[in-house]
Amino acid sequence: MEVAQLTPISNAVTLFSDFDFKIFQLQSEIEFVKTERSKRVKFLKNHFDAQLQEFEERWLESITEESAIPFKEMRHGIRVYCADREGSTFEISKYSSHLIFSYMMESYDFTMVRSDEFEDIDIQDFHLSRYNFGKDELMKINIVFKSLECLIPVLVKWNREMEALQSDIQIKIFQINFELVDFDNQLKRLRQQILELRAESMISGNTIDFGNDGYRKFYYKSRAFEFFEQFRISSLSKTGKTCSIEAVIKGRKFCSTAYYPIKDSQKTVHFSKVRVKTLISNLYERK
Repeated sequence: MEVAQLTPISNAVTLFSDFDFKIFQLQSEIEFVKTERSKRVKFLKNHFDAQLQEFEERWLESITEESAIPFKEMRHGIRVYCADREGSTFEISKYSSHLIFSYMMESYDFTMVRSDEFEDIDIQDFHLSRYNFGKDELMKINIVFKSLECLIPVLVKWNREMEALQSDIQIKIFQINFELVDFDNQLKRLRQQILELRAESMISGNTIDFGNDGYRKFYYKSRAFEFFEQFRISSLSKTGKTCSIEAVIKGRKFCSTAYYPIKDSQKTVHFSKVRVKTLISNLYERK
């Protein structure tokens, strides 16, 4: 790397090329698609949460009315989630279902563990999450178990509806994920178009400016890099495979395990015999 006595690119008059205007348009489309994807994810997440909450509240009221002892809480164990970022899709998980009763100022948490998934639930499918109890406690537990056993006909209906709800959500998620993948593919196509436009602009001799990013960790050799703010090709080889470039870079310092750019430090440098393919690989659009 040789330091060249050149007028810094950043000090030159900035003129936008036709390539730049096309890139700005594509970047606007990317932001629009990302916003629409985010809105869709949030809407669907709220829809599933509301659906699960309605199921929980309705059955909590129904079981409370039927229970001989105070019924405190019901947890269906169904969770629907999706990170609001590109590449993420909806997933559904099913954890253990819980029924929590309150009797004589004590809580009794029953976990439903299916012994036979092909049969309706019965009292054998409920396990009490309590240990080290004495004789008096055993008598109270017996009363709670008998109250739970009386609820089995209602709980059979609850479990059937819960399984149907889970199945319905799984089908919807399968369809929705195709929609999210379409959003992601659209973003990939737009970014690929930007990369191709930047490559054309670069070959045409225009300045490539990483204005939105401020700077970019730019590899000009297989392992050699600098923090580029902008650059342009100053000359091409006869074959068009290699070139010389003029670049505005930031100073860098090593801290702990990596290099970091130095704030408010820049200089104009010249690199020779740089492969054009290596330059193009750095022109990707960040997510």
